[in-house]
Amino acid sequence: MIQSRYQGQPAEGSPPLSQADEAAVRATTLQWIDRASYASLNAAIAAVPVNSQAVVYVPAGSWSEGVRAVVPANKTVSIVGDGIGRSVLTWTTTNGGIQFNGPSGVVQNLATAVVSDLSLVTSVANGGTALEVNAGHDLNGYYCNATIQNLEVRSSSVLSEGAPFWNQGLVLRDCWYPSVFNFTFTGSLNTRRSTSGLRLDGRCVNAHVGNLNILFAQTGIMITDSGDSTEGLTLNQSKMIYVGVGVDAQSPSGTVAGLNISQLHVDSFDAGIKLHKRNQVTISDCHLLKRDSPMSYLGVQAVECDDLHVQGCTMNVNQGNTSDNGLVLAGCNRATAVSNSFTGFDTSIWIKDSCGRCVAVGNSSQGGGLGTSAWLNQSPTSNMDTGPVGLNPWNP
Repeated sequence: MIQSRYQGQPAEGSPPLSQADEAAVRATTLQWIDRASYASLNAAIAAVPVNSQAVVYVPAGSWSEGVRAVVPANKTVSIVGDGIGRSVLTWTTTNGGIQFNGPSGVVQNLATAVVSDLSLVTSVANGGTALEVNAGHDLNGYYCNATIQNLEVRSSSVLSEGAPFWNQGLVLRDCWYPSVFNFTFTGSLNTRRSTSGLRLDGRCVNAHVGNLNILFAQTGIMITDSGDSTEGLTLNQSKMIYVGVGVDAQSPSGTVAGLNISQLHVDSFDAGIKLHKRNQVTISDCHLLKRDSPMSYLGVQAVECDDLHVQGCTMNVNQGNTSDNGLVLAGCNRATAVSNSFTGFDTSIWIKDSCGRCVAVGNSSQGGGLGTSAWLNQSPTSNMDTGPVGLNPWNP
């Protein structure tokens, strides 16, 4: 099981090693630091020599942490446990969690970092960010491909209005080629307290996110630029429930290319997916549901996005509002909506603000939330294709 972690694969399903083999793996792979031998996770990290590579192992059990654990830029450290719910780190202070720091321009220390098979728990309100990776980046060949897998972030007690909560689950900043798989975040029952389950900030390039489970957060995935750009995100087979917005990918500082979202289930109050200045975007086979709420809702909103393709998605409204819109394209170019299903919206597809070469083909719409559904609300300033002759794209 230890060997499989070093190979970057989930431990589940791997045959257990004998004690002798396990000891051999420890001796021949990386320096091994046992959390059980130190007063805190931070102390175990401090024991790793500078300019070296090591694994901090958190054995099964409950471990109380009083300070934020920080991995400095001059160490390459992986932190691994024996599984979600087995190796449990509980912070008893605000600003808890784990933080990796990579210096701007030199991120070799994160190139092989793995955080896996752990539960990160807070026992206080405003617990901070559970896991933060600040990589820095360099266009001259250095990159970070840190792997986050089999990780749970949650409160120490049953969910209630007064229960402890993390402010953010996972933050990746300036990470190149990071991988996040089987990550679960449970925030505050009051979704406005927990800002996001996953946040990509700065120049995050070619991130791959799969099997993400977000419960109770203002935003499931938040993509912010801070003056730089995040591009090449692949998100699939994930669920976000009781969130304000499922995916919020906005790039006010400049247009960014590359976003692929598939097999995503979002149960939200405000919007399923919001995009601003995102190019080369594919959204497919997603289910976007409006949580019972009197607020206005957007299934997918795309503003100033080019080369956008939305296909095979199902969007539903349970509690209608006269401002509920399924797919909104505003100022977009070369956008297509193909074979999507809309139920309960006031307007299923709204194309406005001088869109160019936008096509809607083979979509279906059933009833408005208040019985006033408009199949298509097309702004007079839009430049829209009607699709190939005979397909009757507006009312298939």
